[in-house]
Amino acid sequence: MTTAIGTVGYMDPKLMKNDKVEFNRRTDVYSFGIVLLDIACGKKPREEILRSSRTGAQFVKNIADAKLTGDFNMTQMERVVLLGLRCSHPDAKQRPLMEDAMKYLEDDKELPAITQREGHEQEQGAYATISSDKQTLMPPRARSFS
Repeated sequence: MTTAIGTVGYMDPKLMKNDKVEFNRRTDVYSFGIVLLDIACGKKPREEILRSSRTGAQFVKNIADAKLTGDFNMTQMERVVLLGLRCSHPDAKQRPLMEDAMKYLEDDKELPAITQREGHEQEQGAYATISSDKQTLMPPRARSFS
């Protein structure tokens, strides 16, 4: 049996199945997403982000690391936060592959929309925002915020 060694909160919660550790490419993507959110927000923000009902620029300003005192590129911060949310999605099949995540950061590539799988209830909070608002997945400079 493989032993999982890591920090709780950074490891995919569904890593353990039937008392066995099942590593795969998507479990690494989950951890990458949590690290992105930690960097952008200056804390372990996952639960706070998921409870937030705000969208757009105000959402990003509210969760950005307070030590930045608002001195950051809004487009870049939004892309990091959105990618962090996508990478840490509870459903591994909804997470991008690492190569797609990197293209999103480097080349302004769009991520495909999160889709609700039949028989699964949609997540609330930020995930619902991302999946229900197609504009949220467009490069930030291509959208306008109210």
